[in-house]
Amino acid sequence: VQPSHKVIGHTDGIRSVVYSPDGEQIASASQDKTVRLWNADSGALTATLKSHTNVVWRVVYSPNGQQIASGSGDNTVQLWDAQTGAFAHILQGHTSRVYSVVYSPSGQQIASGSGDNTVRLWDAQTGALAHILRGHTDTVASVVYSPSGEQIASASHDNTVRLWDAQTGALTHTLQGHTYWVGSVVYSPSGQQIASRSWDKTVRLWDAQTGICARTLKGHSAPVYSMVYSSSGQQIASASHDKTVRLWDAQTGALAHTLQGHTFSVNSVVYSPSGQQIASASMDNTVRLWDAQTGALAHTLQGHTYWVHSVAYSPSGQQIASGSFDGTVRLWDAQTGALAHTLQGHTNIVWSVVYLPSGQQIASGGAGDTVRLWDAASGQCVAVIRDFNGPVTSFAWKVTPNGQYLVAADTSVRVWQVIEAEGGCQVRLCWSSTHGALNVTDASIWEVQGLSPLNTRLLEQRGTVGRPFHIA
Repeated sequence: VQPSHKVIGHTDGIRSVVYSPDGEQIASASQDKTVRLWNADSGALTATLKSHTNVVWRVVYSPNGQQIASGSGDNTVQLWDAQTGAFAHILQGHTSRVYSVVYSPSGQQIASGSGDNTVRLWDAQTGALAHILRGHTDTVASVVYSPSGEQIASASHDNTVRLWDAQTGALTHTLQGHTYWVGSVVYSPSGQQIASRSWDKTVRLWDAQTGICARTLKGHSAPVYSMVYSSSGQQIASASHDKTVRLWDAQTGALAHTLQGHTFSVNSVVYSPSGQQIASASMDNTVRLWDAQTGALAHTLQGHTYWVHSVAYSPSGQQIASGSFDGTVRLWDAQTGALAHTLQGHTNIVWSVVYLPSGQQIASGGAGDTVRLWDAASGQCVAVIRDFNGPVTSFAWKVTPNGQYLVAADTSVRVWQVIEAEGGCQVRLCWSSTHGALNVTDASIWEVQGLSPLNTRLLEQRGTVGRPFHIA
């Protein structure tokens, strides 16, 4: 079956894909030096944004969706009209790769972080350079605005976090204390606190107004790989190569609990939707469930035979899905820890696992160039989407009154409508940016469009055109 829409797409790997704020458009950034804009419903390629001369690493929409900013290995940020694809401005000045591009909450300003050790602030309408924020002495890995948009925090390989006034560009505070690269920085939900994690084995909490280090969260004996605030902002969980997860009081910095049990590096940690439970995924082939208040180990989820790379809670919080290097997805009861189903079918690493917004279906992406959809209740594979051009490592979802849509990217962008029905799942390929055929098995495909005359005649002979049909 040919895709319902076939358009000339990217010719190299896609580094970033994102929906517009209204969900009507998709922007993709690629190693082929272009940004491409797609109509999210029809799949039509509406614009190919050509101007960059190196890999485009990052593409973001302004908050109102009217503008797009792209950051590239050519040392520039470029601005585009999101509706027409017209080139608006080139923001020149960086002398090394642009790693981070972000709009302020108001959309009036853009901040970019670069390997040239600077953060630059730009007027989003005119493209004029407003300020150069100098002070870092090594690569600026990430830049983030405070929730109010009045402050900017930048994290660097120079072991510091720096706070800047977003209007004047003035350096307000240099947050010193880390002794190795700062991996990431994040504002608390209230915006009053900043947390930074580092390869120096610590998490540090800073007062966002004064820049004072309120707490240094010491205890890990190896680099901290993951850090997350609880939804209330009252607790922080950190995961480390030292095989532990640690829970901290976000106000006092007190170590509440050290969650011990893993026998190898802990790659990720996530809170349940209610915030009452924590799941940690490890290279010891297990997922462990912990009580977020007491730190007690509730369950050790054993069954995977290789590293667990991805873990996700269902929207209800009642089920957990884990993806592993052993090529399987496993479903677990979040309350009892019981293994409900082992989802077999991937022939290589499962990089990502995500629940559909309804929680009734699960999508998994693997290194074997497939996406599989599974029924969360029965564990049955309800659809296999093949012939990607490389590993599928991430997904994005859009929910509209007309249905729910899945987008995945390798060297192309593909969008499907996922229609959940009793006893099964129907997948409608809305569009694809590739020329190649897409093979879908174990799924009903509705309303196929754009078939070649030959395929149309063949399907007419089988009585399948004009109504739902099954691809075996």
